[in-house]
Amino acid sequence: MHLAVLGGLPRLSRAELERMHSGVSAHSDVTAVFEEASSTGPGGSSKIARVIDQLPTTDPKAIESQILDHIPAYMGEAAGKLSFGISLYGARWGGYKSFCLNAKKRLKSAGFRPRVVLGREQALSSAQVLHNGLDQSRSELIISIGSQETYIAQTYWVQDVDALSKRDIQRPCRDMETGMLPPKLARMMINLAGGSHLFDPFCGSGVVLGEAVLMGKEAVGSDINPEAVECARANLEWLEQVFATGSAPSLQVADARGVAIPSGVDAVVGEMDLGPIMTRQAPRSRLNQLADEANSLLADTLGGLQPQLSHGTPLCLAAPVWPSGEGFIRPALAAVGDNDGAIDEVGALGYNQIDIPGVRYRDLHYRRRGQYVGRQLMLLERI
Repeated sequence: MHLAVLGGLPRLSRAELERMHSGVSAHSDVTAVFEEASSTGPGGSSKIARVIDQLPTTDPKAIESQILDHIPAYMGEAAGKLSFGISLYGARWGGYKSFCLNAKKRLKSAGFRPRVVLGREQALSSAQVLHNGLDQSRSELIISIGSQETYIAQTYWVQDVDALSKRDIQRPCRDMETGMLPPKLARMMINLAGGSHLFDPFCGSGVVLGEAVLMGKEAVGSDINPEAVECARANLEWLEQVFATGSAPSLQVADARGVAIPSGVDAVVGEMDLGPIMTRQAPRSRLNQLADEANSLLADTLGGLQPQLSHGTPLCLAAPVWPSGEGFIRPALAAVGDNDGAIDEVGALGYNQIDIPGVRYRDLHYRRRGQYVGRQLMLLERI
């Protein structure tokens, strides 16, 4: 069994896991378990660990006693220096630091030369695990406390925050006009869709295409803006040099509403135009106008793609959503999960909504705090 530590948007991260694995179940508000491992890392989860023990208790004292008794066995044979850390999820733990120091003493008495890495509050960050090599040595213990039992797991994969930041900030062509899609969100969208040969009809600066190639997929893209296509080409060439991705995806200048899809495509992933840059909230009348314009583009694009796609082809598209008052304004079609009329309209265009067990449509939403436009992810399949 494997355990995922969900990221900053746990519900969206849970949805991604559901599309990647079978038998996913929530264990706490920020962790989930699943059966089989994957060769592709998620975009939303921060850590993946292998469950090595299950305790029939949620009592902190009993958990601490069990771990102190067994931590030498968890860490394997004593072989000199050992850097290790402990992360706690699912409940508050008042004595976290003293618990970690007691674990260090226990390891020392068992013949290890331990160095403990302490997390802020009660968990190590992805950067701490990565920079201390705890994923490689399998020496971060994750304690996930559920409603009835506790899982003990060893981290073997961690989100490479340094590489994500590098791809986001250091790519040569990056500005507000050519796209600011975060690489980890692009990766989540790719995993939500699935497939091995994807097409992005709104490629912008090439973030989706670049992440797809890094994930071992084939990818092709297009954009109506020639400057965006050149920007994507520059970024993909840089990605090939820095991350050794192999051949770069093919690109073309084309309107998404009438683009010809290359042969072999088995998934469509992309972020449509999010509208003008906003530094403050626009009047509701202006947002309604933008939503209508986005809906027209979305409908025409879906209508043009449908005859070219095979039955069952998945699509994950990011549409703009604007906060306004107590709710949100979005293109009518992007309300497919919350509105029967939108479901009918999507159906008339030749698509069904893909339902994810345990996930509500409103969970497929991404917006950073303080932003005046967010993204509603639409997960569809061609009828």
